[in-house]
Amino acid sequence: MPSMGDSKPRTPVTRASVPTPYIDHDDAIVMIGPTAMTRIACLDAALELGVRPIQASWENASKVVTTVRPLVIVAEERSGLTPEELTDMAVSVGAQLVVTGPVDVGPALAERVKLAGRAARVLRNKPVRNT
Repeated sequence: MPSMGDSKPRTPVTRASVPTPYIDHDDAIVMIGPTAMTRIACLDAALELGVRPIQASWENASKVVTTVRPLVIVAEERSGLTPEELTDMAVSVGAQLVVTGPVDVGPALAERVKLAGRAARVLRNKPVRNT
């Protein structure tokens, strides 16, 4: 934007991106159509594992999962996808699948997601962060 007395437009100043040391491209947890309790449990697990929590809707779940290639996919039992479709989606990207039910809440669900994340890292030959 030109300023007073300048005849040339100025280019905006851009900042270089800041590297994030603990997150790889595929270090993520994808929550498909989560309830509030499922989101809280997944955020707890994501913080402990050092991964990105990503929320997806049922409509764009397959696109998000194939793009992100997460460690864990968390889906509600009553969902828009069949169990076979969920399993196929997880297997196709090498993710662990956690299907939640009405009794899976809070710390129990967070622990299941953490264990699934650690298992996925072992299967992908990635170092496991001990916390």
